[in-house]
Amino acid sequence: MDKSKASGSWVQIIMIVVGLLMMMILSCITLINGAKVFVGCHGPNAIYSAETDSNSDHLDFHQIISLSGWPTGISHDPHTGYIYILVLGKEILKAHHNGSRVETVLDFPGTNSVGIYIQEHMIFWTDRVARIINRTGVDGLGSPVNILSNVGVRRITGHDSSIFWAGSNAVKMAAINGSGVKTVISGLSGARSVSTDSTEGVLYAANFVGPTKDARIIRYDLETNTQYDIYNASIHVHINDITILGDQLIFVDKANGVKAINKNGSSLLPLNITGLDCDNYQSIHAIMNNSELTNHQMMTTEMDSATTMASSTNDANALLTNTTKILCYLNRETVPEFNNELRWVLNIDKRDICRCSRVTIGKIHRMPVIRSFQPLYVRCPMDIVDKDEETLATLFNC
Repeated sequence: MDKSKASGSWVQIIMIVVGLLMMMILSCITLINGAKVFVGCHGPNAIYSAETDSNSDHLDFHQIISLSGWPTGISHDPHTGYIYILVLGKEILKAHHNGSRVETVLDFPGTNSVGIYIQEHMIFWTDRVARIINRTGVDGLGSPVNILSNVGVRRITGHDSSIFWAGSNAVKMAAINGSGVKTVISGLSGARSVSTDSTEGVLYAANFVGPTKDARIIRYDLETNTQYDIYNASIHVHINDITILGDQLIFVDKANGVKAINKNGSSLLPLNITGLDCDNYQSIHAIMNNSELTNHQMMTTEMDSATTMASSTNDANALLTNTTKILCYLNRETVPEFNNELRWVLNIDKRDICRCSRVTIGKIHRMPVIRSFQPLYVRCPMDIVDKDEETLATLFNC
């Protein structure tokens, strides 16, 4: 036998083995340890939860909440740790990560409400048929505010005081008050879902499916305004919703369950899914392991709800004897009662807020402020800053 031919054969074999090993390595999935993944199912109508393990590709789901309708959207408030669930045509709910203490935040958010996102102590949600985006405080108090109308919209997300939404043939963005609408990604055949990676300044958008089976996921850099496809389905896939989990994008295929790809693009990664048996996979949301609601946060969240505008202004003793109008300052302060988080604080006795002729942004206090009175903690600063006296009087129920 020719030694050179034998040597060449061995080289080819070694190269094939190395190639196979590389394919195996590249197709492995490494999950963030201790994160939680929530999936909303229709048939049955329920929320399922699984915890990740960095040593395993296994997601073992368990039903934590039974619902009265389709769970079309899931989000969470990083300040309190609550998860929020949008139930199609029914209500917006909040609950703890383990599914306990389920409460209705808002009744009837819209007949075809499909997307929800929590940002800056506000709930943003969409109605795809009414073609609107609304918002309210995370406690649901006060009337919902319509910030955008006549927009093609499904899922919604946010980043850096902006909101992004997928709908019709594009992904668009605006400020959280609805101003400055512009197109981010165009030329889609069925924009379905969006998710933002705040650490990298990147937006991911999912195209649901098109006449040519155009199911794909697009990566868009918010700083350079560049985009490219990171996933193109070779088969008929219905991408209903996407979420970010560490280095992976996790999405739900409407009829075929939970799937995963790397954020930099790849074919599908292996996931061992147990405990899920849905007729229709509607929504998905992942939460990192530092977002769990602690007992202290549970207590202070209730305190926060007790100091909102609505609860502080209907008291018969709300106004003090001094009724002189003044300029009020809205500070950003570290508050020990709220786990030393930065909060928006109106620097006036909450019983005396009707003295405010105007509210303007004040100072940032990194150290706790000692007062002889109870100030007003504000969830939605844009609702009161630089408003006229008449508007403030209405908002404060003066």
